[in-house]
Amino acid sequence: MFNPNYIYTFIFVVVVAMYQLGWSNLYPKLTTPLLVFLIATILINFAFGFFVNRFNKLRFKIIETKEKNGNSWIVILILLILWGIDKFFGDIPTIHILLITFTSFYSIHVFSRYLREKTKNLFIGFIILFLTVSLLGTFRILIFFNLITYLLTYIYIRDPLKSLKGKLVVMGSVISILYIFGYLGNNLKGESYNDGELILTIGEASDGFRESIVPNEFFWTYLYASSPLANLELNVEKKNSIEPTLRDTFLWVNSEFMPDFISGKVFALMNEKPISQMQINDAMNVSTVYLRSYRYASWLGLLVMALYIAIFPIIYLSLIKNTKFFIPGLVSLITIYLFLVFDNLFAFSAISFQLVYPLLSRIRIFRKKTDGE
Repeated sequence: MFNPNYIYTFIFVVVVAMYQLGWSNLYPKLTTPLLVFLIATILINFAFGFFVNRFNKLRFKIIETKEKNGNSWIVILILLILWGIDKFFGDIPTIHILLITFTSFYSIHVFSRYLREKTKNLFIGFIILFLTVSLLGTFRILIFFNLITYLLTYIYIRDPLKSLKGKLVVMGSVISILYIFGYLGNNLKGESYNDGELILTIGEASDGFRESIVPNEFFWTYLYASSPLANLELNVEKKNSIEPTLRDTFLWVNSEFMPDFISGKVFALMNEKPISQMQINDAMNVSTVYLRSYRYASWLGLLVMALYIAIFPIIYLSLIKNTKFFIPGLVSLITIYLFLVFDNLFAFSAISFQLVYPLLSRIRIFRKKTDGE
């Protein structure tokens, strides 16, 4: 479960399978080249995941430290002071994103320590950090991502899935969340949403879905999960890509492989904007991790991004596996891989930049400081 390559394999298998249900008349049929490409990426990521697990190239383990609770409170106090300064001066862009990402990252670290050490002070510190990000953060979706990282941290440390009861509870919870998500979507804006008729109309639900026994609430989940793949297929089918020049290649790397708080500044300096895309519907604007790479460099872009996705976990987790920040780095990476089917979260600073902090702990000056804790 905690192998990012396996997460990619599972998510894309589920979404490709859902797409084949044909529940929306909006969706173009998956063409053979794209289907073959997706199956190939699924097999490659499974192979990478199997290689890692089978030959123990990465030993996922908790690094116990002698870190004092007082040190965590000093960090929390400094963060609160910096948050106050940032708010007083009106959200200084670079400082603001660093504060958001580090506070989120450090809250995972404190939560993981609390689960292991079960001390009241650590729990209070965790709550303060979580509320700080939740109440003061610019990226509201980060709250959702944080909740996922906390859940993954809990599962990683407590391992509730080792029993049949635990598995059933988790599966039941996931199904319930999906149903509630759809129910709230259907009833959020009044009577016109009742029975899910509006979303069935917007999503052009097929007769096959309307005549099935599946509750209308699950059509929301179907659309959210599979519409990004429909957008990708539409652009591939229409050959909506460019022949990249050297400048375009630089823009591609900047757009897809750099955090957006950096790439946004580069785009502004070059008087450019992120590349646009075709969509099956104005309301459905997400398009998997692959679409912009396809727009910038056609099939070469897809292949490069696919290799990047397959190789990145091996390199990254190898670098952080012997640090005390292994858990925050691991669960943040898994969260990114959970949502690659929606968008390129490598470029979403609020989550991707959290991967930087465990790497910084490898630098000698930081190791010397933490060794004495």
